[in-house]
This record gives sequence, C-alpha cells and structure tokens, in this order.
Amino acid sequence: MDLDAWDAWTPVEVAARLDGVGPWAVAGGWAIDLFVGFQSREHEDLEVVTSRGGLALFQSAMPELEWYAAHAGEVTAVSRTPGILRPTWQTWGWDAPAGKWRLDVMRETWVGGRWAYRRNPAIDMPLDAALHKTASHIPFLAPEIVLLFKAKHSRDKDRHDFELVLPRLTDAQANWLARALSVEDPSHAWLRELQR
Repeated sequence: MDLDAWDAWTPVEVAARLDGVGPWAVAGGWAIDLFVGFQSREHEDLEVVTSRGGLALFQSAMPELEWYAAHAGEVTAVSRTPGILRPTWQTWGWDAPAGKWRLDVMRETWVGGRWAYRRNPAIDMPLDAALHKTASHIPFLAPEIVLLFKAKHSRDKDRHDFELVLPRLTDAQANWLARALSVEDPSHAWLRELQR
C-alpha cells in the first residue's frame, strides 16, 4: 500500500458527508485557508480532528473507506487489529477501488468541554473557542492551535501559513499562541513576531 497515494477530498466534500454529525473540524493547512477565506497553497492531504472516540462518526458517514491507524511511518488496518486505536491518534481513510487515501482523521483529547494539546495537556482552551466555522458552516480548528502544531516542524509550508495568519490574528489569539509556544519551545523564532 503506497503511503503517498493521496487524492484527498476537499473540506466541502467532507462537510457534505458529515452533515449534521459532530463534533469534528478541519485541521492543518486547510484550516488556515478556511480561516483566511481562500486557498493559499496546494494541500497534499486533508486533516480533520475529532474526539478520541469520534472515528465511529466517520466510519458511519463514509462506509466506502477502509480505516488504518497511522503511526511511525506504517499503517495498520483498524478492522483487523483490535485495540490499535488506543495507543495511536492518527487514522487514514483508504478508498480501495480508487487506490487512494482520502482523509486523515486525528483523534484528540476533548474532555469536559475542553480541547487539550496532546503533546502537553496543560495547554488547553474551551472546546467552543477551539472550533470555528466558516460562513458555509464548515468547522475548522482555531488558527492559533493549528500554528502551535506547525511550530514544531517549521517547514516552508508552516512558515507560509504563519506569515499568512499572523496579521489576521486577534491580540487574544496571538497572546494564546505566544504563551503556548513559551511553554513548548521558549526559543522559538515565532515568539519575537508574536509580540504585540
């Protein structure tokens, strides 16, 4: 199975399949584009987030996909490996007839109405503040949270997303990201640019 065989659905296509189902939200680079209101670059996949037990929503809404837990450069069939979801957080949807990956579902820790950063649960925010919606009701993860994840790698596309979003962040969003980065990586280059 080719791990690079991505032909991801768009956020609009996923939202149509999940109409009335939730909670979930678009994450990654697509969330940045939903926040700014236009597609700013190409995306090789589509990442969405849901609760730890939320994969069942996607399995019901997308019966055409086979689900695989993705971890450490390998994928393991969920249907053939009992318990594989517990130690993993990332799940890919495989469209077997097309031979393509369609969706990357990340199962996050959402407890007591709060979103928690899986790399450091002390970094959190109310779930209703973490999940935004476009004018057409497509849910997406707050840009400051997306940038916190992207800060770890700081690839060219992550830098692009940061520069695109930075002037559009409210003071509260920029301050939240600065506090979170100060906990995670006090020497991160983005901290200087977040000072307001």
